[in-house]
Amino acid sequence: MGQFIHNSITFHYEVKGEGLPFIFLHGLGNDHTHAFNTMEIRDGVQLISMDQHGHGTSGYDWDHMNFDTMADDVVALADHLGLERFLVGGISMGAGVSVNLATRYPKRLLGAVLIRPAWMDGPMEPDFIRWFAKAYEYINQEDGLRKYQQDPLVQRVCADWGLPDNGNGYFESESCHRMNKKFLIMPPSQPIAHRDQLAQIDLPVLVISCHDDPIHPFAYGQWYADQIPGAQFVEVPAKAVDAQGYRDQLNGSIYGWLDTCKVKINEK
Repeated sequence: MGQFIHNSITFHYEVKGEGLPFIFLHGLGNDHTHAFNTMEIRDGVQLISMDQHGHGTSGYDWDHMNFDTMADDVVALADHLGLERFLVGGISMGAGVSVNLATRYPKRLLGAVLIRPAWMDGPMEPDFIRWFAKAYEYINQEDGLRKYQQDPLVQRVCADWGLPDNGNGYFESESCHRMNKKFLIMPPSQPIAHRDQLAQIDLPVLVISCHDDPIHPFAYGQWYADQIPGAQFVEVPAKAVDAQGYRDQLNGSIYGWLDTCKVKINEK
């Protein structure tokens, strides 16, 4: 893995393949391996991912952690790699960082892929903010997973929303134990200042969403596709329902979109 320093924080990243640079960003509580476990490496694309602020083996500054800062970190990675322009994409929180980049750094981007967004132009749903706060509360307690699973709020939110994954995986992650404050900071944050910014995006954009995924509502993907001029919208199977189908159709959709928009990208 490579590393670079930005705003006194050390970040780690990995690069695979050669071709069109595509920085792919993981979701809340994950790390750069999420990108490589999701995306196939195909000819003509250089897949790049990083442990984002407060994730994996990268550092953090809790006082300055937000979507703007995380987007700035991605630009710093691109600068470090000598990339004048690049594609960006991400899942959940990574989609939020990607849309932030599209509104604040459009001249650095060739296009953007928003996968299963969990935020629109405001914070997460209040239930999910409380749910992540419970993960923060219990993750470093003795017998924390059992306490978390038995917490009445956690049980209610999981039952009310039909959550296929109740967050147990966070308790198995060393970096989530070490840097758990992100679960308090990011859910109440918002990726963009105002929805009107989306109408100003003049880039190729692909939005991918699915049903049966309460934290990443299908309607959020539709909303982004409606707000961003010319955005393409694709539905894929829910990961919790059909993991292989999700991965196959996700890759097919992204690489198919890249094939159709390459002319536009090359013209920029």
